[in-house]
Amino acid sequence: LPWREKRGIVDWMTNYPDKVMQTKKIQMEGGTCLGEKNPTWLKQPGDAIPLALGAALVGFGGVNCVVGHYRLATGKGKLD
Repeated sequence: LPWREKRGIVDWMTNYPDKVMQTKKIQMEGGTCLGEKNPTWLKQPGDAIPLALGAALVGFGGVNCVVGHYRLATGKGKLD
């Protein structure tokens, strides 16, 4: 039955081009040592943006934790 051969979005997903080897080539370039100046998790072109966003969120949370502990220890910032 020819009408059953059309799968719409499923056909698009199954025929999606495979880029695994291209990505693997980028990741394996220069070795896979994570402690070097060019770590594996920072080799692709868009990797710096999520790293910066994550560092900013962790820094923001750390500063808020320090401020909260200071306020709890000194009793400052109460609503009364």
